Amino acid sequence: KAEEARKSRLEAEKADQARKEAERKATLDAENRLREESRLKKVEEREARIAQEKETLTRKESEKKAAKETERLVKDREETARKAKLESERLERERKDAERKSRLEEEKLKSEEASRLETERSEAQKLSRQEEKLKAEPKNRTALYLLSEIYAELKKEPAKSADLLQRLAAVDKE
Repeated sequence: KAEEARKSRLEAEKADQARKEAERKATLDAENRLREESRLKKVEEREARIAQEKETLTRKESEKKAAKETERLVKDREETARKAKLESERLERERKDAERKSRLEEEKLKSEEASRLETERSEAQKLSRQEEKLKAEPKNRTALYLLSEIYAELKKEPAKSADLLQRLAAVDKE
């Protein structure tokens, strides 16, 4: 009986030891599974964080590119506006220059016309004076000569000039 009790106790101890070993093994397996699940969860979290950071970086780069493009467009618009303003100012200067030249040309023409009219008036007075001298003294050599020149050069009347020169020649013969 003692031997059976001892066998029974040994079997119970073996069974207890096997149960404890199985529990220990189950606990280790459970711990390993938990560690593995924890490790996988951390890997997933890290991958999700990396993906989020990549997305954030991509968004920031897109925002930077958009800001640079906007800045470039603003600069282009400003440059276009500046060039248009310069062109407008240049055209305005050219218009004013043309007006000034036109005004100066007009003033010059008026001045030349006034000078021409004054010269004609003066020549008409000279002609009138010489004709009066000639009427007063028909054989006045100076008056005959001056009138022949006036009619030849200024009045462009060669026939009258020739007549006066013939009269001058007749006076010279006397």
